[in-house]
Amino acid sequence: MAEDLQAAMFASRSRDTVEVCELGNLRLESGDVIPNFRMSYVTFGTLNSDKSNAILSLHGLRAHRESQSFWAGPGKALDADRYYIIQPDTLGAACYDPNATTSPTRSGLKMKFPRFTIRDMVMAEHRMLTECLGINHIVAVTGVSLGGAESLQWAVSFPEFMDAVIPIVPPARTNLHLTYILEAARRAIMLDPKWQAGDYPDDDPPVDGTALAWLIQNSFGTDPQWYEERFATKSEVVAASASDYFEGRANIEPRDWFIACGPPRVTTLATRQDSAVIWPRRHVPSRLEC
Repeated sequence: MAEDLQAAMFASRSRDTVEVCELGNLRLESGDVIPNFRMSYVTFGTLNSDKSNAILSLHGLRAHRESQSFWAGPGKALDADRYYIIQPDTLGAACYDPNATTSPTRSGLKMKFPRFTIRDMVMAEHRMLTECLGINHIVAVTGVSLGGAESLQWAVSFPEFMDAVIPIVPPARTNLHLTYILEAARRAIMLDPKWQAGDYPDDDPPVDGTALAWLIQNSFGTDPQWYEERFATKSEVVAASASDYFEGRANIEPRDWFIACGPPRVTTLATRQDSAVIWPRRHVPSRLEC
């Protein structure tokens, strides 16, 4: 059952390290409001007395607050001996972790969750830093994939808030090819009989359609040469595909991922990935001065 898979994925995580920022009503740029919005996050290192050593680290589309943790720690790329690293669950996080508070499912709104953009995601993170942590300037913001796109938007929305932006494989906009891929993935979810227009019971989600959707996205997410270098035989590729299928079943909340990936022309609900266009154009700092 999906619940067993979810428990296996998160049993080893220390939940007492998860903190939550209570932001009340989160007003989006569309005018819609997410009531009682809560942003979960984890931290590494120690915030210094003048709160000047913080780094914001942002995850990708299908990830969560702990996905960047392998970079954070003493002597690592995000050095916890020097910096205070903050890793939130971004707005609309699409994982099963019950402590990830920012998703459509755990908001209680489910398929009524309003449309949101990358600018809304950045605004929520800015409120978390300033209102809950009392931080008004950070050393850097960094992120991977969608998190990288967010870091670019940070440079546009709050150019004076950080000393540096470190985007990693970010899209400055979502091209039409990616829109096609994400639409194919969403249709795989919709073809699962358990989908029920997104109103499925929480204990019986459409995990098979979601796993297939994850395989579709993965098929286009890596250059073909990567497969040639990563695998020696076709059997290894088949095994990797089976592993990814299990990961999709166990780790992706179907409703939340469907909403995050979907263009408004198919559903009136939000897409953060489809709205990944950075405006306006401004100078973006490219180097972290230490």
